[in-house]
Amino acid sequence: MAGDIAQCIARGSSFRFQNLSTLIYKWELDRTKNNHNQNDTVVPKQFELNINYRSHNGILRLASSVIDLIHHFFPDSIDHLSRERSEVGGPRPIVFKGFQAETFLFDVFSVDERMPNCSEFGAEQVIIVRNEEAKKSVGNVGIVMTVFEAKGMEFNDVLLYNFFTHSPARQKWRLILSALDNHSKGIQTFSHEKHYILSSELKHLYVAVTRARQHLWIFDEDSELSEPIRIFWGKDGWDKSGLIKVIQSLEELNTLPTLTKKSSSHDWNRKGKLFFERRQYELAKLCFSKSENEMGFKLANAYNLQKIARSSLASNSYEANVKSNFISAAKAFETCSRPVQAASCYKDIGMNREAGDVYERWDMFEDAAYCYLEAKAFDKAGKCFEKAEKYTDAVVAYKDGSLYKEVSDIYLNYCVKT
Repeated sequence: MAGDIAQCIARGSSFRFQNLSTLIYKWELDRTKNNHNQNDTVVPKQFELNINYRSHNGILRLASSVIDLIHHFFPDSIDHLSRERSEVGGPRPIVFKGFQAETFLFDVFSVDERMPNCSEFGAEQVIIVRNEEAKKSVGNVGIVMTVFEAKGMEFNDVLLYNFFTHSPARQKWRLILSALDNHSKGIQTFSHEKHYILSSELKHLYVAVTRARQHLWIFDEDSELSEPIRIFWGKDGWDKSGLIKVIQSLEELNTLPTLTKKSSSHDWNRKGKLFFERRQYELAKLCFSKSENEMGFKLANAYNLQKIARSSLASNSYEANVKSNFISAAKAFETCSRPVQAASCYKDIGMNREAGDVYERWDMFEDAAYCYLEAKAFDKAGKCFEKAEKYTDAVVAYKDGSLYKEVSDIYLNYCVKT
């Protein structure tokens, strides 16, 4: 088994390899007690894979500092492993300070969804935010994901946007200054009960910053809430060499190279396929749209509509809305030549006759017949069974519908001849 325990951000997750090793060792003790022919108890071995071939040391040093904070305040929440390192160096992450959220993307990246000729983020660049509401506020400027959605993915460039501004921990982030001797004065004493939320928040931060392979940019419109981490990462903080570069004026901004990188249609299409495989259909739609993959876009749209429909069903939305969502998904699937998925959408809301109609249009007569039986459309069920050459089933369907003439016709046309 392999993994990164600091990335366990699912609610209620508290897995550690040390716990697993202990459990396996106990299993081994029980095994040797019950099997006298095997007296040697196998002690689980643990190997640390601490060389990172994805990111460079500029990003890894900052990520390690987040791990250090977790160890400092919550020592039993993750395993204590050696620091991750890379064989190559790289630029320090950049923190943007003093910019307004309304104009930040345009001022720094020359990106504005309202202006068609502006720069745009590429397929290997992502904006990571805290929640769905934050995604909407950023707008349609490229790939925008929540921390949870981005987990398991990699991008060349990552913009971490308003992570601390939208953090539920709010002022509790000031606690991290207590880990610094020269900034601990006046900071509230650590309380596991009061500050436990920081355990989860630090893991979310670790996941976010480790999505980057080459460049990491961090922006928060609330300078007060993000100040503790800026101090912690600065030259007067945890690492005296400084883990970040702070940009706080347009003059400093002009010293940077162009940050956005345009991608080819091939790159967008490849990223779209990856999102589709991960069932992140809204993002797949975005990528297929930019790559002009019309069929990919339509199929991703159909699956996204089905996802929305099933979500509305699970959340007990109004029946009319649920029905409308499933019908939209079914029609989208049939447009993409996916009759099985289209029929499934109809069946999910009990529209078995319509499901049967889909199968019949695609000459899937046996499947259509069973749907018609569910809808008590015995005449149509019988006819489809006949087309599928399932004559016994056709007779049963006609009999259930009291259609005795059709039963007689089957007997005369097929049974007598044979």
